Amino acid sequence: METGYPRNDILYSVNKESLIKKIKQELGIGKDKKIILYAPTWRDNEFKKVGHFKFKLQFDLEEMKRELGTL
Repeated sequence: METGYPRNDILYSVNKESLIKKIKQELGIGKDKKIILYAPTWRDNEFKKVGHFKFKLQFDLEEMKRELGTL
């Protein structure tokens, strides 16, 4: 039986602290930094033409960088 969400199930393991440390190290993220995951549910009902979909980011990335800081 397959359960859960593959993109974040790895973080629910017994040794999650060491996994998080390893992931941050591999991505060059400071140990003291928090990570925010934005993973909206895909909707394919907005498209320009067949095979070409619209995607409007619901926030300003530059503003997020200013407010939250960077790596």
